[in-house]
Amino acid sequence: TITSVAYILETFVALRKNPQGSYFLISNLENTNNLRQTFFKNGQMLFSRLTMLTAKEHNQAGEDIFRETIQLRQYFERIQFLTYDSTLCIEVYTPHDESMSQLESKSNELNQIEVLDTSTLPSDNKRAHKRHASPTYYFLSQVLAHGRPANIYAPTASTRFHDLKTLGYYFAFSASMILLLTFAINIPVALKIRTQWQEQASFTNQIVSLQNRYDTLVRDFPAIPASSQEMELVVLTQEKIAKQIHSPVSAMNMISAALATSPGLRLTTIDWSLTEIPADSATDPNTSAPALEGLSEANSMLRYLLDERSQLKIIIEGQAYSPSSFREAQDKVVKFVSALSVNPGISVYASRMPTDVRTDISVTTLVTDGEIRAPFTLELTLVTLQ
Repeated sequence: TITSVAYILETFVALRKNPQGSYFLISNLENTNNLRQTFFKNGQMLFSRLTMLTAKEHNQAGEDIFRETIQLRQYFERIQFLTYDSTLCIEVYTPHDESMSQLESKSNELNQIEVLDTSTLPSDNKRAHKRHASPTYYFLSQVLAHGRPANIYAPTASTRFHDLKTLGYYFAFSASMILLLTFAINIPVALKIRTQWQEQASFTNQIVSLQNRYDTLVRDFPAIPASSQEMELVVLTQEKIAKQIHSPVSAMNMISAALATSPGLRLTTIDWSLTEIPADSATDPNTSAPALEGLSEANSMLRYLLDERSQLKIIIEGQAYSPSSFREAQDKVVKFVSALSVNPGISVYASRMPTDVRTDISVTTLVTDGEIRAPFTLELTLVTLQ
């Protein structure tokens, strides 16, 4: 690292953490009677110069320093580094203070002067036990106690080994951070795997217990005279019958929901029964239901249950109310049929409508106080109802 006293002073001021908006002038007097004056604004170095005092005796150095300080302040005011009414904090560092007491007596509101004897100042560098020979040594000691000074003047070729070493430190630090981050990310995964291992061990213990109970149950199960094929047939038959179990509750819910959307209808009769699905002769005329042995005519329902050809049939009778129009009564029934038809697994057939005109039916209508009550009949078939 190659730097200068001015940049050492800038690092020194930064370590002191001076308040923002303040103006500092550091004057350090060396043993060679050279005076360096460095000006700072907000911790940033703006000016630094080195001058030789004309006084040969130490007892006259204070007057020369004060004169140089006043001249320098006037120069800063001209170049607008400093306003006329700003307070300038002046710190004078010297290796001896025999004749500096009169310098502090010249301090005022605009120029606050403080004289510091570097031979008595404490050092942050614990390895530096000797007295500071000059203020420059004191500044350098303070900076080195906190780190290496920044390189200002050294060429790259001269600092390549140091740069490579620093780059190696950066790579090592980056690798450590990546390793630490990877470890932190994988902690939940490791905990999850550990939990899964514990769950697997618990399941294994449960399986062993269940297997022992099953073996005991099989060993103590009494012998059944029926063969395995017969038992299989019994189980399959029971499953077939269970699949064909129908309940009118769901159908009644469908009818209630559809009726709520069709006002003006009154249901008088609802009959339901479990019937056989007729064979589709149009698809295959030669197809007929296979005869099951061992079933009498009285058990015909069981026959089509085992053939999985059962259906729920519901017959609805009611009246459509209309103030004066048969067409309006007809539309109400049609709306009711449409609401029923949207349900899956249901088919609707209107065997009688308010305005049907056929040779095989008769039209009857009750008219009370000008209101038409037209009867209707609907047949609902539910092929699959779960």
